[in-house]
Amino acid sequence: MSKEYLKSISILYVEDNEDIRKSMSLYFKKWGCTFHVATNGEEGLEAFRKKKPHVVVSDIMMPVMNGLDLAERIKKVDPHAHIILTTGVNEQDYLMRAINIGIEKYVMKPIKPKILLEALVQTATLIMHEKEMEAENCFVRFVLDSTPSLMLTTTGQEINYVNKTLLQYLGYDSLKDLRSNFTKAEDLFRKIVKNPYPGVGCDGVVSKIMEEPHINHTVYLQPGASGRGAKAYSMSCNSFPELDRCIYAFTDVSRIESERRDFEQQAVTDGLTGMYNRTKIAELLLAELTRARRYSTVFSIIMFDIDYFKEVNDVYGHEAGDGVLMALTELSALNIRDQDILARWGGEEFLVLAPETGLEGAKNLAQKLKEKIEETSFGNLDGITCSFGVTQWNENDILDSIINRADQAMYAAKNGGRNRVETL
Repeated sequence: MSKEYLKSISILYVEDNEDIRKSMSLYFKKWGCTFHVATNGEEGLEAFRKKKPHVVVSDIMMPVMNGLDLAERIKKVDPHAHIILTTGVNEQDYLMRAINIGIEKYVMKPIKPKILLEALVQTATLIMHEKEMEAENCFVRFVLDSTPSLMLTTTGQEINYVNKTLLQYLGYDSLKDLRSNFTKAEDLFRKIVKNPYPGVGCDGVVSKIMEEPHINHTVYLQPGASGRGAKAYSMSCNSFPELDRCIYAFTDVSRIESERRDFEQQAVTDGLTGMYNRTKIAELLLAELTRARRYSTVFSIIMFDIDYFKEVNDVYGHEAGDGVLMALTELSALNIRDQDILARWGGEEFLVLAPETGLEGAKNLAQKLKEKIEETSFGNLDGITCSFGVTQWNENDILDSIINRADQAMYAAKNGGRNRVETL
């Protein structure tokens, strides 16, 4: 233990005996520490409030206010205050009360300067270590507050730190304000985490987070103080089981998530019409086929093709042909039911998936579309018509068989004179 630490601390010495007070003052000033004195407990309490010493050394038996009462009052002012008591009375009641108050050390009188010196050096060493830890904690808090990620730390489930970025996002001025509403991390998560997973409730997402802290989760957070809407975050957790502590971090991945969704959308969407493409509608057809088998439901599909479309491109150009495709898509989308799904099957061919619909209902829908298209003028082009093939799922169907049957029905409509609906 280094006596050099004594030079870094201030001591308040409370003693009613003038001779002891003077001798101890001279002795400890030799070691370079700042030394304040008081003659009784009341004077000592006032000196503690004004001088804010690192250590208080006090006799127990004093007039006006005894040392135990002084220690109790000091602990109310500063629960972390370091106090050493001196006494010539070796009574258990005094000792027990001193322990209950939170006294660090107990030195018997007559005081041997070396014994008190050893106690002060131990206390000074502890204070310096506390300062070092506080400096490290301040540095860690500075780093956490400087990061753009939203971060919080917990002991057990209790929130014990939230960085400034998260406080600002949530609209709180301080950790105290936040803890007035949320003391546990799980409660806070249930308030701010939105559900990014279809079919999974928000509580289910939070349960996953709490049960699987080692896995990174993509979550959406409720709009913060800015009110700009929910954003996507990658949520990670570093746990320290030996300390029962966790650090949660939310990193903004909204741009990446938006790009990912855009790529996914592009992968399943027809670039010209904005409808689902062949890959996506085949996926939805397979899902509907599986559902029909499991629940004994029914569905139908309608395949239709623009009559003489090659002539439109050859005579008027591909730009005019694209205009017809886009206008036809818009017209068809407006004239199918909400539960029906329209897709561009390829070229000038389109497909409609009609869930919970039998052959007759699908035929009526196809007839309606045929008539709407026939009645519509597509810019400068009149006389645009389509041929329709309609079929209903049966229990022996696979994906290829139902599509082939719709295709055959559509070509039957073309071979039968075009601008008509055929079923198969």
